[in-house]
Amino acid sequence: MSKQGIGVLLGGGFGLRVETGVSMGRVFSVLIADDEPHIRAIVGSKLRTAGLTVIEARDGREAMELAVLRKPDAIVTDLQMPHLSGMELALALRRNAATSIVPILMLTARGHIVPSTELAQTNIRELLAKPFSAKTLLEKVLVMLNEPGSASGASAGSGSLAA
Repeated sequence: MSKQGIGVLLGGGFGLRVETGVSMGRVFSVLIADDEPHIRAIVGSKLRTAGLTVIEARDGREAMELAVLRKPDAIVTDLQMPHLSGMELALALRRNAATSIVPILMLTARGHIVPSTELAQTNIRELLAKPFSAKTLLEKVLVMLNEPGSASGASAGSGSLAA
């Protein structure tokens, strides 16, 4: 089956296997927060090609406002941003009832280490060092979208997403 199609396949046993960002007619949304326009463009293009709705924020404060307003299914954020860092954003999202279960993929500078004690206080599921492969980022986002207990996994049932 083409990855460009809706791609709903019956999974073995429980749930669904979805090859794009569409499941059972529902389109998943991802918020991208990065102060670098070219990163937002690359990530946004890859996610849109997979059938996801993309919401863009230029900094951490705008990302927090959009997350509460739009309730995305997942978030891709840079660690280093103005107004609120990616870590400050992740902590604020976790404390907010409307966004507390949204899974986060954090983009970091190569070699930057985020202590596990800090990660445990957030919904950061993945760290991805820059420069990164857009394909790898898409694969990680699709996995996050299907995690049981995530915003999308809870509402879409327990299925699996594949890139």
